[in-house]
Amino acid sequence: PGCNLFQADFNGLERSGLDFSRARLRQADLSLTVLNRARFSNADLRDVEAYGGVFSSASFAGADLTNASLVGTWLRGANFAGATLTGANLSGADLAGARGLSQRQLDRACGDATTILPAGLHIPPC
Repeated sequence: PGCNLFQADFNGLERSGLDFSRARLRQADLSLTVLNRARFSNADLRDVEAYGGVFSSASFAGADLTNASLVGTWLRGANFAGATLTGANLSGADLAGARGLSQRQLDRACGDATTILPAGLHIPPC
């Protein structure tokens, strides 16, 4: 936890329960990864590319996901309590059952008609 992984390439990695808490993952490539139950708590995920990644029950609590591309990601049951989603693209993402996700966070992100959100929440279009 807390390591510098700036621009790291994890494309296609498949692991469960990895701990990236407080890690600096800015501009990292997490595309097509399967990182179920991973911990990204308080991590710097600004400008990350995570197209098609699977992050079921992962924790993004307190993480900075500013301008992250989360297009087509599977985020079911993930924890977003206190996460920053400013400019994040959630088009096609599945956030069913996501925890700690607020309308205020989503108002700063964008998505599309295929973005799946917990009941009562909506997201502006990209």
